[in-house]
Amino acid sequence: MRSFPLILSLASTFWIGRSPLCDYTINHPSTSSKHCRIYAFEADTGDILVCLEDVSTNGTMHNNRRVHKSTVVLCDGDKVDIAGQVLRFSQPRRETASQSQSTGSSKTEKIGDYLVFDRKIGSGAFSVVHLALNVKTLKQEACKKILRKKKVGDNVANVQREVAILKNLSHPNINKVEDVVISDLNVSIFLQLSVALIHLGQINQSSLTTLSHSVSGGDLFGYLIKQGTLSGAESKWILFQLLLGLEYLHTEKNIAHRDLKLENVILAGHGPFPKRDQVLLADFGQARFATDAFSSLKGTITYMAPEQLTFWTRRGGYDGKRADCWSLGIILAMLLAGCHPFEAWLTKSQLSLESQGATALSMFGETAREDFENNSKDLHTCRSVVEGELMLPEHLKFGSEDGLARSLISHLLAPDPAQRATARQALNSEWIVNSQAELEGLYKKIVPA
Repeated sequence: MRSFPLILSLASTFWIGRSPLCDYTINHPSTSSKHCRIYAFEADTGDILVCLEDVSTNGTMHNNRRVHKSTVVLCDGDKVDIAGQVLRFSQPRRETASQSQSTGSSKTEKIGDYLVFDRKIGSGAFSVVHLALNVKTLKQEACKKILRKKKVGDNVANVQREVAILKNLSHPNINKVEDVVISDLNVSIFLQLSVALIHLGQINQSSLTTLSHSVSGGDLFGYLIKQGTLSGAESKWILFQLLLGLEYLHTEKNIAHRDLKLENVILAGHGPFPKRDQVLLADFGQARFATDAFSSLKGTITYMAPEQLTFWTRRGGYDGKRADCWSLGIILAMLLAGCHPFEAWLTKSQLSLESQGATALSMFGETAREDFENNSKDLHTCRSVVEGELMLPEHLKFGSEDGLARSLISHLLAPDPAQRATARQALNSEWIVNSQAELEGLYKKIVPA
C-alpha cells in the first residue's frame, strides 16, 4: 500500500474530510464533510503539542478507540483510522530547556487508575501538567501535579473534604474534576482534557486543592482582550450558560464559587460565535458550602461586592452566593462594555492613591485596606463600587435590547445583597426570556449533555 507524508506546521490547521476543500480528502460515505482537524501549538514548557479534534458524525478511531466530538493529544507512533485509511503519527522528540536540565529518562508513573506520562503539556507557578491515560476508560486526561508544602495545617482530611465537594460536581458548564490522588509528596488532580489549547491558571500557594483548568479555547479574559467587546447576542449566550452552572452550584449543591472572574471562565470550542462558545466555570479552589455566612475575604478584589469590601468584623459575615451574583454582573458588564463598569475612562492622576486622599481607605474593611496599602491600583474602582457609582455610558449600545441588558446588569449589581438578582432570577429576566427558545435550542446543539 502506498504511503506518503502529511506535513503539519504550527501556523495552520490541517483538515481531513470528504469535502474537496479539506487539506486531505477521504471520499467515503462514512466520512463527514469536515471530519477532523489536526493542529499544533507550542506549550509553555517548550514542547510542541499536536492535537486531533473530531468534529464528525461517526467519530474518529485513535489507537483503536473511538473519539467523538472531543480532542486527543497525539503522541509519536499513534494510529488514526478514518473509514479504513490509516494514518501513523510521527513526532521526533525534541529536547526543551526543561528537559536538558534533567538527566532522567522518559518514564510512566501509575497513579490510581491512571498512567501519568513524563510528557509535560503545561505548567503553572506551583504545578506541572502531564498527559495521562485512564486505564479503565482508555481516555486521555490532564494530570496537574501540585507539590505539597510541609507546613502546620497541612491536614490531609481537610484536603480530602474539599476534594469531595469538587468531585461531586457534574454539570455541562463546570470544568469537571475527574479524580484526585493525594500522596505524601503531591496532590495529583485529574481534569478533563478538551479541545485545542491547554489553559493553565495561577495556583494559589495557600491552598493544596486550588484547581485550575486544562481545557481548550482559552479563557474569557483572553478572548475579550482580542475582541474588545462582545455583541449582545454572544454576551447573552455566554451569560445563559454561566447562569445555568451557577444556579446548579447555588441551588442543587449549596456551594459558593467565591472567585468568579473572566479568567475563570473557559471557552471550549472553536470558530466564530456561537460554535466556539461552550463555556465552563473553572478554578474551584475557593469554593465552599454556603450553609453559613462567610467570614473570610476570598476572591479577586475588583470582582468583590460592596458588602465584601466594607467587611469590618469576622462576626457578621456575608452571603457567598449573593457575592457570586455580583461578580457575574461585573463579568456581563465587561463583556458588553469592554471595561470594568466601575472604572470607565479614568486618568492616571485620578487613579493614584495620593489624589484620593488618606480618607479614601477609611470606607473599607480591614482586610481590603491591607490589600490597597500594598497595591493601590484598584482603589478607585473599589471606591466606586462602595459608593455605587456604576458607569455604563449612554453612548454605548448593547444591541437591540440595550435597556433590558442594562436592567439585568443593574439587578445583578444591586448594592444591597438582599435586592440583588439570584442566578434563577437572572435566568427569568426579560433579557434572557426573550431569547429562551433560541438559547435552549443552541444549548442542546452545542453543549454536550
